[in-house]
Amino acid sequence: MAPIGSLYGVTRQRQTKVILAAAAVAGVEVELLPFEFGTTNKSSEFLAVVPYGKIPAFKGNDGVTFIEGAPIARHGKARSFFP
Repeated sequence: MAPIGSLYGVTRQRQTKVILAAAAVAGVEVELLPFEFGTTNKSSEFLAVVPYGKIPAFKGNDGVTFIEGAPIARHGKARSFFP
C-alpha cells in the first residue's frame, strides 16, 4: 500500500505516536520522514511545507498540509484513517 502522505515528527513525541497508531489501526501507511531538531526544521525544504517550523507536520499526497497532532488526526479521520 502506498503512503497517504508524509509526516515530519519524532517517535518520542506523543502526538507523533498517536498519529502513527491511528494510521496503523486504520490500515493505512504514513511515511515518517527523518527529523533532527535544529537542522531539519530550519531547512528550506521543510520550511516550504511548514512555514512555522513546528512538528508534527503532515503533507498529504493531495497537497494538503497540517501542523499539530489533532488537526492531522482529524484530517486522517475524514480521509482514510477511519473509513
